[in-house]
Amino acid sequence: MPNLPKLDLPTIDQILYQQGIGLLMYAMVQTHLDIAFSTGLLAQRSANLGQDHWNGFKRSLQYLQGTKDISIVYRQSAGSTLIGYVDANYAGDPNTSQSTMGWAFMMAGGCVAWSSQKQPTISLSSTEAKYVAAASATQELIWLCQFLSEFNFLPKGPTTLLTNNQLSVALAKNPVNHQNTKHICIKHHFLQEMVKLQKINLEYIPTNCQVADILTKPLGRVKFPGFVANLGMS
Repeated sequence: MPNLPKLDLPTIDQILYQQGIGLLMYAMVQTHLDIAFSTGLLAQRSANLGQDHWNGFKRSLQYLQGTKDISIVYRQSAGSTLIGYVDANYAGDPNTSQSTMGWAFMMAGGCVAWSSQKQPTISLSSTEAKYVAAASATQELIWLCQFLSEFNFLPKGPTTLLTNNQLSVALAKNPVNHQNTKHICIKHHFLQEMVKLQKINLEYIPTNCQVADILTKPLGRVKFPGFVANLGMS
């Protein structure tokens, strides 16, 4: 779904729209991570919406109706190894130049945690956007590992986190005071510490295999259903 323009059209019932967005968010939080990006985009326009936004909302409802039998499927045969995917769409918002980041953690063949949200600060490069996204995903990973440990599912060794940006991997593993990266907020270097402590293993994955891409921007009719399936939804 493309970024929708800001329109001032008074013909749309704003209350009904906001209630509808609430329904989409409920579905997204429970099982439908495939609508996380589009739902977030529509929610941003709830204070000043137009016909395009209403049409986008109706398309989301139609999509949910057509996929009502699809859910996250966990398979014992897939094993209990926890693995994460993280991505960011650099400067994806044309109005604010903010990047949208998304991450998904999988276990037993299905997603157990996911997120799609704008980065609070503006990144100056794709590498920075994906590095910040990886730091955010790592914070979730630490909590997730603590939660799993209560059920004796604590992963052995570092958890693999996959990103499709080789420079951000290099920055996390070999921190240097480089002119292009020294401005990055210190809190995001939490990622470097977790790599050093072997809590996570940040690795590169090709873009065409990066399923977290579905959480950062609209995808085509070929790539989208493929990533939905790869995220364990069937």
